[in-house]
This record gives sequence, structure tokens and C-alpha cells, in this order.
Amino acid sequence: MPETAATLDKALHEAHQRDEELRRLRESATYAGDEDPYRRKDEDGESA
Repeated sequence: MPETAATLDKALHEAHQRDEELRRLRESATYAGDEDPYRRKDEDGESA
């Protein structure tokens, strides 16, 4: 039983570390393209 608990603790610790890494990456992330990729009609009625 203690081995199982240690394995779970290790897995939870690794998951927490990955979550923190993703959080840091998201802070500086930008869109690959436009923020709004959907085509919109411009003011002249033409599609962009």
C-alpha cells in the first residue's frame, strides 16, 4: 500500500509540474493566425 501511495504522489507531482509549465506557456502564447479567423464583411459589403 505505501508503494501505491508513493506512486500516486509522484504522478500527482509530475502532473502539477506539467500544469505549471502549461500555465507559463499560455501567458506568452499568441494566436497562430488572426484572433478571429472567421471571414467578416467589411464596411463596403465585400468579404474580407
